[in-house]
Amino acid sequence: MALTRTCLPDHLGWRAAWAARLRASDARSARRLFVTLYCTILSFARQDREAAMIDPDGLLDIHEAARLLGVSATSLRRWTNSGLLPHLRIGGKRERRFRRADLLAFLDPAPAGPAARRTGRAGADSHAFLVDGKPAAPGTHLCGLSADERARREQAAGFVAEALRVGSVCFVVAAAQTWRGLMAELARRVPGLVRQIKTRRLVRSDYASSGSAQLKYFETQLGRATRDGAGSLAVLGDLSGGGPGGRNSFARILEYEVEYERRIARQFPVVTLCQYDAGRLSGGELLGTLQVHPDVLRYSPRAVLASGD
Repeated sequence: MALTRTCLPDHLGWRAAWAARLRASDARSARRLFVTLYCTILSFARQDREAAMIDPDGLLDIHEAARLLGVSATSLRRWTNSGLLPHLRIGGKRERRFRRADLLAFLDPAPAGPAARRTGRAGADSHAFLVDGKPAAPGTHLCGLSADERARREQAAGFVAEALRVGSVCFVVAAAQTWRGLMAELARRVPGLVRQIKTRRLVRSDYASSGSAQLKYFETQLGRATRDGAGSLAVLGDLSGGGPGGRNSFARILEYEVEYERRIARQFPVVTLCQYDAGRLSGGELLGTLQVHPDVLRYSPRAVLASGD
């Protein structure tokens, strides 16, 4: 399967230049270079938003709005369907239209007041799944990049703890050793952790023997959970040591991610975090990871990058 989906513009060939720099970097500098790359992407998005301020009340169709936000049209549909992003419906086909002012406010929400900062929820619904203080719509598909195991474990524990806080059924796909470390971290964060496991609110599995088998597993398990009344779901996938079928080529992993987006993220009320070891990825692989996880551009780098500092 060829990867044709991309949400990253190629401004003056910067993508190729950054890929060359990242390929030349060692593992210690990969994270620093990635932060710079990420901020470069966001700076282009800010330039586009500033240009859009010329006509802040103009209406955009879904493709124009997606370009302005730097995400896919699919992400926009998810956010509008879940009520996160205001929009209008016009014409006989009830097509979506977006006000520029609403899009700009969505990207740059007003700073939270003191009470909201203390709770870390910025006025959001207490039952909303929060990523970096922002509600994550069902279907959100994120990647997490880390430089070491401890940072990756803490990022995973934060994600799972948030899933359990909001009442999601959480599926973790990770090796047994990774699971043991995660449980030790969660024991300090989640009251009644054993009960969550016994009642299958928190479920672990190993990766299946192939990408297709793994997707079938998710379709079966998430389908069963929703039929049993689960209103929200979460999936944590640790891809730092490989993925379905073991240590496949990275192109195979990206193909699996594209199919996951199509068959799982778009079909179930699930928030997903896929974790990668940034030190093992080349520049091209880092860019590919961003391309198949466009939702990360809604959040600041700290939501994506796990630091052991």
